[in-house]
Amino acid sequence: MYRNTRSIESGAGEAAEYEEVGSDMEGEHSDLANDISVQEHLKPKNFVKAQEALIDIDITSTPTKLAQTIGSNVWSILPSLTKEFKQNMALKNRHLAGEKDLAGNLNRCIPLHMEVLQQKNTFPYFMGIRIPGMMNATLSKDGQYVHRVPPDTPTMMVKENVFVPQNVVNQYMYKNYQLCTLEELASDITFVPKTNKKPGTAHVQVGSLAYETLLDNLANGAWQEELPHIEVEDIFEPGRNHTVQITERMGRQLFSKLEGPLKEAASSFIDLNDFNAEIVRADGYEAFDSPKGIHGAIIGSEIVPSKKLQQTRMMTEACFHIKARLIYILF
Repeated sequence: MYRNTRSIESGAGEAAEYEEVGSDMEGEHSDLANDISVQEHLKPKNFVKAQEALIDIDITSTPTKLAQTIGSNVWSILPSLTKEFKQNMALKNRHLAGEKDLAGNLNRCIPLHMEVLQQKNTFPYFMGIRIPGMMNATLSKDGQYVHRVPPDTPTMMVKENVFVPQNVVNQYMYKNYQLCTLEELASDITFVPKTNKKPGTAHVQVGSLAYETLLDNLANGAWQEELPHIEVEDIFEPGRNHTVQITERMGRQLFSKLEGPLKEAASSFIDLNDFNAEIVRADGYEAFDSPKGIHGAIIGSEIVPSKKLQQTRMMTEACFHIKARLIYILF
């Protein structure tokens, strides 16, 4: 959908220009900025049907156990359940869908939206949640969190969008990655190293993004000094050939030009195989078992020492719960 239309050698330091190709935007050369800001992260409305998952994030423990057991404040799902994030393509017996019916790479997820639907917190202090790939955009005087729940909050319904992306994936990046992944680029441009008898060459897969970009740059006058070493007519009219041959230098420059935007998109993905949520104390006191500032403690009791009440609260099992809707896409 977006192809590099500037000659690779048209000038040092010049930014690559992209032209919309085969898009459903208005007009053959309509400006993407008219529809979505270049700096705006993709949204569910940009897709006919994004994928969706309801997630229950639960931590049940005592404050003392949370403090004593490393990792007990981190929520994650069983590895056997991560496949449920994939798109189920089965039409019958969908609950029995196997790998052949499940589509999408879990390590190439772009989150689009996360909404808290329900919350509960019976711990005696504020609890916050942090999720990789999402900005901690909820502020308190003591810290930042994806979402924060007051102490002794009973189960209650919530409708709050909590998603702010750590890495922006705009529509340019998405459409470029649709055309070609990093793995596809590695197979679309292959290299034969030089020997004592022959110079190095590169071979470009006909019909690939690399091939189309090669044609554009040749048409724009790039690589003039390389033309005596290649068969230009064979490149523009490959016939039944599956690949065309160019010099190694041309191939390296072509690969480098295409690799940058693809890496930019790939580095912004999250891996649903490792999707987790970290629960933290969110009232200014870091230790889960610290009685300072706990909610519900009786201060100055003459009947029961306050320290005893605080210890009891630290040993009482509590629950932190978030039900959330995650909307995302997979490559």
